[in-house]
Amino acid sequence: MDVRIEMINIDQVVILAGGKGNRLKPLTNHISKCMVNINSIPLLSYHLNYLYSEGFKKFLILTGYKSNKIISNYSKYQNFNIQFSKGQIKFNTGKRIVDAYNLLDSYFLLIYCDNFWPINKKKIIKQYKKINYPIMNTVFSNKKNIGEYGNLNNIKYDNYLVSAYGKKNNSNNGVDIGYFIIEKKTLFKFIKTNDNFSLSKDLIPTLIQKKKLGCYITDQEYLYLTKPKDKINFEKKIKKYFKNFKIKK
Repeated sequence: MDVRIEMINIDQVVILAGGKGNRLKPLTNHISKCMVNINSIPLLSYHLNYLYSEGFKKFLILTGYKSNKIISNYSKYQNFNIQFSKGQIKFNTGKRIVDAYNLLDSYFLLIYCDNFWPINKKKIIKQYKKINYPIMNTVFSNKKNIGEYGNLNNIKYDNYLVSAYGKKNNSNNGVDIGYFIIEKKTLFKFIKTNDNFSLSKDLIPTLIQKKKLGCYITDQEYLYLTKPKDKINFEKKIKKYFKNFKIKK
């Protein structure tokens, strides 16, 4: 194993929280999707509290749409090391990361704000070191067809290397849930910093082509908030992960 990889630790979480959440309207008419209330608590608060409990101590929130409400609310968080990168509303996911270049650690966990997965920090970092790919995605096995797209999967992999991306039937191995471990140096080798690019449409296909995208496979269900109808299921199932501590709003 590469000694450089073996010695790394990952303390920073980068959260994509800048999109308009058009598919969540009318819930997002006046707030961003990360501020949608789940059991009267903003969705982003669940992420911050859970990730902090797992040992992540630094947070970078990439904002855009309705960013002032996010910054105002989470600037008040005590004991959390939170930074914000305020991008333009028109920015795609990749451009938001580029715009925050100077705030990124050498290695970081990147997540989408509208999915929640009960990450185990030790396990995912151990897998990252083991497979030794510079960027690693998390893939839900979706054996019971309960992923966001039902029986459609969008990740195909072989021996922990992602080989294809796109919605297909269960001939694909699983569903991308939007939790990535990223080596900053490698990431910026494969992007054009002036482009307003998308992670899913532009970057992931490039990483697959270059054989730089590994994966962590999980049977643990993830929760998604894509459309208003998803809110009921999200509210019901997220409770079990927060039985033992009070969530800071």
